[in-house]
Amino acid sequence: MVTRRALGVAVSKGSADLVKRSLVEVGLLERSLRPLRLDDEVVFPLISEEGVAERASEILGVQVSEFEFEAYGRRPATLKESLSGVIPRDLLARVPSSYDVIGDIAILRVPPELYEFRHLIARSLLDVNPSVRSIFMETSKVEGTFRVRGLEHIGGEERTRTVYRENGCVFHVDVDRVYFSPRLSTERARVVKLAKRGEVVVDMFAGVGPFSIELAKHKGAKVFASEVNEAAYGLLLLNLAANKVERNVEAFLGDARDIFRKKADLANRVIMNHPSDSLSFLDVALRLTVEGGTVHVYGFASDEAEWTSRVSEKVRHIDEGAVIDCRVSLVREVSPRRGIYVMDLRLLHKTYFV
Repeated sequence: MVTRRALGVAVSKGSADLVKRSLVEVGLLERSLRPLRLDDEVVFPLISEEGVAERASEILGVQVSEFEFEAYGRRPATLKESLSGVIPRDLLARVPSSYDVIGDIAILRVPPELYEFRHLIARSLLDVNPSVRSIFMETSKVEGTFRVRGLEHIGGEERTRTVYRENGCVFHVDVDRVYFSPRLSTERARVVKLAKRGEVVVDMFAGVGPFSIELAKHKGAKVFASEVNEAAYGLLLLNLAANKVERNVEAFLGDARDIFRKKADLANRVIMNHPSDSLSFLDVALRLTVEGGTVHVYGFASDEAEWTSRVSEKVRHIDEGAVIDCRVSLVREVSPRRGIYVMDLRLLHKTYFV
């Protein structure tokens, strides 16, 4: 057993949960040491920091003394484990079990019944995941033309810019101003694997450039990338330089329909990563794709059959003479009855050029 001497506060067992919660909230509880059980008292260890004794005494109104504490063998593995005994037991099951980590920023959803504990949850997350430096809570889902979500800062450093690394590439991201999902990393790797070396690709909703840059860097693709969000476009340009693919990727600021209005038979592959509105742009994508090329169409649906039906019907409406071969798969679940699906639509024959 490894022990260590540290400052601590002794409180009655009846007030232990309240005191622990207060220490966590103000960041004074030393999480690497196990609290002591002494008859009818519990002793909580304090962090080693100048002035901590005075702060603890002022907040709790109790005397601070030095004790011998047993060190934990490991840090808490999950948020639930870290928050056990800190929040009411009946709410522990509602603590988020997963969250997005983009660089050193974490974004999580906090159920309404846990809102008053959001800062405690954030402090616990900093303990559980030491690589995280800043924590935000979602206040709204991804929405709008720019596909951004509402965020509230609840812990750590108050900043929204970070650097994210994926599949050998580096991406500058501002989580408050642009759409970016680390949960699509597997899907991006899949598309890169499907691509042939030197393909021409159109990335219609490029964001900060993950699809475009990974295809350019790993497959030498010539990419035409469009993005309507000015903030995302600025980061896209920065990321092209950071990954040294400026020669392979031509970036455009504006609506994809306007940018590619006069283009036809341009690309071997078109990427439509705009799940909430991709079908509105499918006519543009079909016009841009050469016969034998592939369009990756992303969208929300309840199952594979629904997305297959919706995309196929849209293709028939645009071009009755089109011949397609398709494969549909689930990219990720967003709720128990709803997911993001992708159709890999191979355009074998088309008659639509207008």
